[in-house]
Amino acid sequence: MKSLFKKELIPAKDREKLYELALKNSMHEGVVLWSSSQIFLLANTIITDFITNGLFDEQKKFISDPNPPIFVICLLGIIISFVWLGTYQRRSNYYKFRATQVRQREPENWNLMAGDGKNFADGDTIEICGEKLNLGFLGKAFRPNKSMPILITLFIIMYIVTIFFVSPFKVCYINF
Repeated sequence: MKSLFKKELIPAKDREKLYELALKNSMHEGVVLWSSSQIFLLANTIITDFITNGLFDEQKKFISDPNPPIFVICLLGIIISFVWLGTYQRRSNYYKFRATQVRQREPENWNLMAGDGKNFADGDTIEICGEKLNLGFLGKAFRPNKSMPILITLFIIMYIVTIFFVSPFKVCYINF
């Protein structure tokens, strides 16, 4: 499906206003995306703290006995992480949509979000005022839209592994 937006149908005097509005919407979506992620990260950090405190005794020895409260906390962590993943995907797609609208509505030859901006975000090296700029290897490898789902998946894996150790259903008990 294609966009119904047609740049040529917008009077020239209104194009810059439309671009500014699209830019504000994009910035708003970025703030909402990262704010919601921070809330879920905080929740998972608190849950991880509860789990860590419940897995070790006073001598810092690992306890691998059935622990129903930790088991329930791990299940809660898994649920929260899946909600986080779904929320992140939705908010991330909204942000991508708004950023694409900005590029679409950018006045001709501005080259801010479209052109150089898009190429730089895609990992290409660009040159501005004689200076070559790029994201670098790690910047390309760990894009926010890829690294956040990896972080969420790591939390889920941690919860699942912990469940194996503390499950009241005798899944796996190991003494260290």
